[in-house]
Amino acid sequence: MGTCSLHPVVHEWAQSRISDDQKMVFWLKCTLHLLSCCASSELMQSDPKSRMTILSHIDSCSDLIAKRALSIFQTRRGADQAETFACLYEANGSWQKALALLKIIARFRLKELGQWNEDYLRTQRSISRCYWNLFEVKSALDIQVDILRSRWYLRPSLLDWRHVLRPRHMSYCIALDDLTQTLWLIGLRDKSRQTGQRAVQCLSRKLDENDPRLWNAMFNLGRTLRHLVDLDTAHNLLSRVVRKRKVQFGLDDPDTLMARNELGMSFWARRQRLDIAERLVANVLKARRSVLGRDHAYTL
Repeated sequence: MGTCSLHPVVHEWAQSRISDDQKMVFWLKCTLHLLSCCASSELMQSDPKSRMTILSHIDSCSDLIAKRALSIFQTRRGADQAETFACLYEANGSWQKALALLKIIARFRLKELGQWNEDYLRTQRSISRCYWNLFEVKSALDIQVDILRSRWYLRPSLLDWRHVLRPRHMSYCIALDDLTQTLWLIGLRDKSRQTGQRAVQCLSRKLDENDPRLWNAMFNLGRTLRHLVDLDTAHNLLSRVVRKRKVQFGLDDPDTLMARNELGMSFWARRQRLDIAERLVANVLKARRSVLGRDHAYTL
């Protein structure tokens, strides 16, 4: 194998042609790209210790970007990377950190892409989810109402205008489902039932019965109905969701755990099989400590 040497002048030029700040930005971009490639869906569903191995590096990069007032996340590629990191923060229950990143992404996408763009609306939906988990329900509700209004106008085809006042297209129904859980949280249970029933009815027409988006709508409606003391209907919906999620996602998936916990509360509300109710809730608590960590908000 041959060898190659650089002339000292060329070597000096290669070392000094960019400033230290430019070198730092270059290596920071390389690091962010590597981290975003490592943030797979398997990692987001892994145990807290596995997620923390990458989150600590993301924290360091984010702190450096904030201190230097860099605009790395304010490009299309940077915004996509930041969105990946925000999803990881959400999976770890770090909603404040996720929210901070998502706000940067939203400002950039609003300026570059406009308020009707799908990427911007997806970011807004993620922001509302963070507000919901932080119990800042007014902020979550305001954003979800704006998204619902946008979805009213943004219909995929002319055929979707046949039902002018009561749209049935997919994105509108999913926005209705998001609104259902917020109305439930703030105590507007009758309105939550109305939006939840519409979401389930429309999504049932559009989606296969094994689609997780339909299960999510059924879960939100079931939870609302339990609080409205429509216990049998709620129990049937929640039982179906638990069965489907156990098969599709596994027993200890966070969404499955949430449905199992709600099903346990349904058993308790009906005053039937209290032993099953106690066992369900206790097993969910144990699994959440293992899967999400003891300090995760859902565990607490």
